[in-house]
Amino acid sequence: MSHFRRLSSPLLVINIAYIYIFLIGLILYGEGFYENSTFFNWGPPIKFFGHDITSERTFYALHVLIFFHQLINNWVNSVVYPWILNSVQDPKNRNMEYSRWTSLLIINEFNTYSEFDLVFILIGFTSQISFVATINLANMITSTIINNRYILEKMREEPLIENNEMYTAINVV
Repeated sequence: MSHFRRLSSPLLVINIAYIYIFLIGLILYGEGFYENSTFFNWGPPIKFFGHDITSERTFYALHVLIFFHQLINNWVNSVVYPWILNSVQDPKNRNMEYSRWTSLLIINEFNTYSEFDLVFILIGFTSQISFVATINLANMITSTIINNRYILEKMREEPLIENNEMYTAINVV
């Protein structure tokens, strides 16, 4: 297994990270963090944005909202952030797709969106572990769709290219 000989191996690094998370979980368990914590429960009552959620209907409606929010968030981050890095900040790329002001508008809209997203995700993450599971599910779905497309593209002899742009996950679905 030559992958385990390299400290830069993704397989080695992710396995070490999982061992570390498991050890943290054991330490927290040993310190009694799971006994009377509302974070490790599933279902109402919870506090969300300072509001007491007591009904199952509202609780699961919030999960649906967070799930779709995370799907959209992943879409925004997989399109806009790479555009900023590759089209705006890369000095080798001399082709601007948008005018200066439109580019700056998109960048600042992305920054503002990211701040609101951060608040929404942090509230979900800190209210209960069930929201962590919902966000993780959305992340796994979008990551699998997007990265599977790139993997399949690398396995093809002739890449699917249209107008010098590789199809995105949205084009495939």
